[in-house]
Amino acid sequence: MAPTAMAAQVPAGMPADVPAAASDAPPTLPEPSTTAWPFPNAFPQTSGTGRLDGGVGISGGFSYWRVDWVTLADPNVPIAEWTFDTDNNAATGASAWPAGAGVTSPGIEQALVVSSRGAWLVDPTTGTRTDVVANGGRLTVDRTSKSFIVAVPNSLLPVSGTWRVRLGAGLADPTG
Repeated sequence: MAPTAMAAQVPAGMPADVPAAASDAPPTLPEPSTTAWPFPNAFPQTSGTGRLDGGVGISGGFSYWRVDWVTLADPNVPIAEWTFDTDNNAATGASAWPAGAGVTSPGIEQALVVSSRGAWLVDPTTGTRTDVVANGGRLTVDRTSKSFIVAVPNSLLPVSGTWRVRLGAGLADPTG
């Protein structure tokens, strides 16, 4: 292909010699059921980025939290943890992430720890764990869409106002 024809297909802002994959349409990926994820699935599929589309997904008395994995060969391996600075004030709350994450961030009032084995809200100050599923929530491990989705009752995690939300992911401790 002539360089000028090739350059015409390259997305704006990309070098003319980018690999063909950079200008190909993204693949159609499997999506979780609308029962598990009652929101649109149209969002960037770029690894290593975060997304926030109009705030936290809230529907029917639940807030929804979703993490998608590039591969999910064994759902027992990954773990995800969200931390919530619910008053958007770094001077309040704890700084150490619970669940042995080995990460610190200022202002954490609550954390949501999710693996294929369960979902728990954790108070980082006291260490108190609340089983989300045992308290009316839902955990969906969708191997087809490679997603973990948690529906947390608003009674457990009242979502309102401006929060600072962080997400970390890694390997679960097989003994935990």
